[in-house]
Amino acid sequence: MIWDGDRNTRYYQISTIVRRRVNQIVTLQNDQGDWISDGEELKNMVRTFFMSLYTDDCGTYTPFLLPANKFPTLTAEETTCLNQDFASNEIKKEIFKMGAYTTPGPEVSKRYSTKKIGS
Repeated sequence: MIWDGDRNTRYYQISTIVRRRVNQIVTLQNDQGDWISDGEELKNMVRTFFMSLYTDDCGTYTPFLLPANKFPTLTAEETTCLNQDFASNEIKKEIFKMGAYTTPGPEVSKRYSTKKIGS
């Protein structure tokens, strides 16, 4: 019987302290190539890096607009092929070809979106 905790408690406490020391950032190199080890300078350097990373410095945004009437047209055969109804066995066949941990897109009917276990 162990009275004062686990036998491994001391081991795990020491390993946690060692891991903290190994994972601690002590110095970083700035843009000029100088190594910074002062705590406040490190905080400012990291803060400045992430602020510049998530700011928009690209200027004004101009959306891309497609010119009018520049889309390719479909032939009558392609239009007929796209307008055909789907057979339920085709949908079921494609759903069952999917992996067990994938999700069908929003266009798939909900009644076919789940697989039976063991099939």
